[in-house]
Amino acid sequence: MSAIDFELIQFPPHRLAEQLTKSAADYARCRLALEQAVAAHQEARTLGSQNAGALADAVDGAAEAVGAAQERVADLVAHLNGRGSLECLAELLKLEMSGRP
Repeated sequence: MSAIDFELIQFPPHRLAEQLTKSAADYARCRLALEQAVAAHQEARTLGSQNAGALADAVDGAAEAVGAAQERVADLVAHLNGRGSLECLAELLKLEMSGRP
């Protein structure tokens, strides 16, 4: 059992779904930050800016943040899948999308 499994096994299913939602939102924020960092770096390089090196470091940092956030989401999805909870979450989402409580 991995450390992440040990951590997550203690969470009830609704708490896992909450963690997945928060982690997915964090991943989306990190991806947006990475896209912005890449755009700023490309613009600086195109303009021959002296701060292109610092912006490259920002891209590296943003890429690391995306990787960490993506790993957290993947760990949560794998754990939910292993518990059989992913199907339950999918069913809840279907009900929500259909407008039923």
